[in-house]
Amino acid sequence: MANLAEKRPDGSKGISLNQCIHPGYNKNFKISDALTMMRFDKFVLGFDISKAFHRLAIDDENSSKFLFYWFKDVESRDFTPVVYRSKRVIFGMSVSPYLLQCSLYNMLILETDGDAEEIQELKKRIYQGSYVDNFMIGCADEDEVEMVHREASTIFEQHKFPLQQYVTNYSQFQYEIDCKVGTETPQEVKILGMCWDRYNDVLKAKCVKLNVEADTPRQILSSVMSIFDLNNANLPVLNRCKIFLRQLQSDYVDKWDTTLHGAQLNEWRNIASQFNNGERLEIPRYMGSRKSTFDIIVMSDANSTIALSWLADYENLRTKLQREVYM
Repeated sequence: MANLAEKRPDGSKGISLNQCIHPGYNKNFKISDALTMMRFDKFVLGFDISKAFHRLAIDDENSSKFLFYWFKDVESRDFTPVVYRSKRVIFGMSVSPYLLQCSLYNMLILETDGDAEEIQELKKRIYQGSYVDNFMIGCADEDEVEMVHREASTIFEQHKFPLQQYVTNYSQFQYEIDCKVGTETPQEVKILGMCWDRYNDVLKAKCVKLNVEADTPRQILSSVMSIFDLNNANLPVLNRCKIFLRQLQSDYVDKWDTTLHGAQLNEWRNIASQFNNGERLEIPRYMGSRKSTFDIIVMSDANSTIALSWLADYENLRTKLQREVYM
């Protein structure tokens, strides 16, 4: 990784290398879209590309723009300064995600001549289930999990993109993969900003804590905003915090370092303690088959304090007569 955002080290005026490069367009799918795609079908196979950015070559003309100093031979203790140049895309370069997504689009969407119809469809599903270099593919049954593993490996290996870190809720196949690579995949894995319990097939919010000892509006705000929750999985239980913060903002305008006392301090400590000691929110990963028909119903409500909205999906309602509500 290179810090291409750094300007001149002496503090003089200048621009960084990243400022000289057009970052390209954002061709990544939204992480929420990728998370939704992995919730279809009873089984999921996830994987990522090993050293994805370093698999992309830079031509000679452009590689001369990425020069850096290093030692001639560290192992033999020859520390003579030598100028090297990067011939691979660098992690930390602003254009790196764009170049990777262009490569994936070319490999999975454009290069389909001669592919069987099943492989073309699989390539589309892999592309739609991607987020940067991570992939989550829904599978209808155990046989499809093994097929996706086999065909995806072939597709990516043809372009010198080796795959790694396979995860699936097909336990027997996960065990076989782990035995081949000499690892043991834990029951709970981090994926797309969430935690996935493979055994129980549920998605959980990351385990986060609030600062019970915070006693000023600034410290409380810092504690609440420090929770990085990309998918808003903790939003239902964080609403109390936001309502409390709104009251503080009204009571302590321009007095964010005032120490709280009495009822307000006790209220914050109750909120933080209950949040920290509460059970982690979890939702079922499986929403239904990707081939099923879904009717999406949106509901909302509001009062003087808060407005709420939620989605309910009905899968094959006429035959199953079953409803599940998803956050």
